[in-house]
Order: sequence, then C-alpha cells, then structure tokens
Amino acid sequence: MDKILVNAIYIWGIIQLVYSNSPPQFQTVWAGKVFNVSEGASNGHLITTFSVTDPDGDTMYLSAVNADTQEFFAISPSSGTGSITANLSTAKKLDCDPPRPNLITLRIRVKDRSGDDGNSVDASLILQITDVNDENPQFTSSQFYWKIDENTWPIADFTFRASDNDRTYSYNYQSIQFSLHSSSEDKEYLETFSVTTSIVGTIAVANITLRKPLDFENITYYELRINSTDNFGKGNTVSNDFVIRVQDVQDTGNTILVVSAVDGDFGVPRQINYTLLPGPCSSLFQIDSAGRISTKKMIAIDDLPEGRICQLTVQAYEVIPGMHSGTDKTSSTTDVWVTILDANGENPANCKNNGNILANYDILLPTMWIATLVGNLLRLLN
Repeated sequence: MDKILVNAIYIWGIIQLVYSNSPPQFQTVWAGKVFNVSEGASNGHLITTFSVTDPDGDTMYLSAVNADTQEFFAISPSSGTGSITANLSTAKKLDCDPPRPNLITLRIRVKDRSGDDGNSVDASLILQITDVNDENPQFTSSQFYWKIDENTWPIADFTFRASDNDRTYSYNYQSIQFSLHSSSEDKEYLETFSVTTSIVGTIAVANITLRKPLDFENITYYELRINSTDNFGKGNTVSNDFVIRVQDVQDTGNTILVVSAVDGDFGVPRQINYTLLPGPCSSLFQIDSAGRISTKKMIAIDDLPEGRICQLTVQAYEVIPGMHSGTDKTSSTTDVWVTILDANGENPANCKNNGNILANYDILLPTMWIATLVGNLLRLLN
C-alpha cells in the first residue's frame, strides 16, 4: 500500500512538472516614471521600448488594454516566444484638449498561450500628453450687422465673443486678442473705431467702441473685419466681416432743395447716395443720402463768392460694398446754383458787411438749374 502511494505521488509530481506554466515577466520597470508625448506627434512616434520574458519559453501576446485609449497606441511586435523587446508607439493623432484627459495611465498586458488557459501579467506606465496649438478660435456671436444713430457718441458699444478649446493657457480662450481691419485699411475706418479684449468666464469678449463722433453726411456705413487670434496675437486666426450702418439724425440746417437720381439697372438696382464735390461753396452746404441739400453752418458775407451765387456740383453714385464714392461707370454729376439773399430779400452785395446772415432765410433758385439737373441725371439711366 505504501509503495502504491509513493508511486502515485511520484507520478503526480511528474505530471505537475510537465504541465506547470509560469507567468511571463516584465523586465522593464516603469514605477514613478512619466513619459511626455506631444499631441502633435505623428503616427508611429516611438514612446518607449520594453522587454518581457516567459520562463517556460511560451509564445507571448502583448496588447494595450485601456478601453478608452488603447486605439491611440500600438505595440510592435505584438507577439513572440521566450523573450521579446517591444516598442510602444502612437497609432493615431493624440488629443488632450477638453474633455479628453492630458494624463493617461496606460496598462500593457502580456499573456502566454492563447485562449483562456494562459497566464497574464499587467504593467502600467504614465503618459503626459502635452498641448499644441491645434484649435482655432471660434466666434460664438451671431450678430454681424448693427444700426447706430450718428449722435450716439460716445456711448456706442458693440461686442463679439469667441472661444478656443485648447487646454494650455497660452493657446486657449485666455490668450485670444482681437484686431480691427477694413477691406482697404481705410484710415478713416480705423480712426473711428477701437477694440479691446476682456475675459468673461470661458469666453473672450471683443468690445468695439467709438473713438470719435459719427457723421451720416460723411459716411453712411462701415464695412469692417474683426480678427480673433490666439497665443496672444501670434497664433491661429479666424476672421468675420460685419457692417455698421449709420442712421441720420437731424443735426444740420434746413433743407433748401432735394435732388433725386435712379439706378439705370432696373433689374437689380443699387442704393443711390449723394455727395457734394469740392468747390467754392462746398464747405457751406451738405447733402445727405436722400439728396437733401442743406446749410452746414451760419454763413458770413465774407464766405460768399462774387455775385453771391453758389455753384454746387452734386454727384450721385451707386453704393458698392468697399467703396465710398462712385466711379465713372457708376456715378453722374449735375450743377445746382443757389443765390443767397439777406434777411430783407436783397442781394448781400448791396448790403453793409455788418455781421452774419442766415443762408436759409430766403434762397432764390434760378430755374435754369432744373434742366441741367435732369439732363445730367438721365445719364444714370443709360
């Protein structure tokens, strides 16, 4: 009986020796080590090299087992026998911008034999994903057209909002700076408006304010472009165009006459604006976008030309985006003569020069200007 027992124990030991399976072993230790990887790293970028062995010489299989990050990394070779030196590399573009994490604990598993009967061992290493400026600022504002009265100064205030999803302070919304531009870098535009930047919550805000009063009789609308640039004005830039239309406010003298023109393109007519071309009396009168000619100021006798008859040259032009005046093909001119009388209905030439007179008190308009005006304006129909 004892002999049988001894033989059974011996045979059992032989079986255990033949069928025993020792687990694989990591030869590389990562405890306390952090690997820095840029989110701009190209596919196949080598992160680190490590070694594993199997005491029994079994075939081993290696893989990254994090469910949410394993797709970003590759291990090569992924299998081998006895001893393997493997490379851990990137498999696709990394992203550490919110909501994705920038610190990853990657778990690598080595298993001997295939199927469920093998041994497996896990080891972890820490990856710090460093940010690159790969996110553009984004405008969150939806309004890009404003109307403003010309007498708004100095209260007018327009705002734009922009965000940036980069993680790092130097690249995200906190680094955004705004700048104003016009299609032609018109000095008048850039001297009229200014922009400052502020941070509200997680949004960069552009505050556009007036630097000087608006004048409807001079410019009726402004086409501007606002740039949003991260990395404190040195990074990625996005742009948006916007329009500020100036609305007229009665801030000048009485209307003395009205001229009118129409666009000859009846299919798609453009808006018609008017301007007074430079001349001896152009500083005394003004014209608005409706063709109303009015006095600009109190007129002194010494301001008047000889004969006290003012010749005004009116230009009618189509409003074309990006232009402030007409061209030969989009404008026409006509002359208007205004004779100025003093308060007694007499020509100032016969009066003593003893002060100012009101130019809009009594104005005599010779009938000959009507034919000239109509004849010239008909050019717009051709």
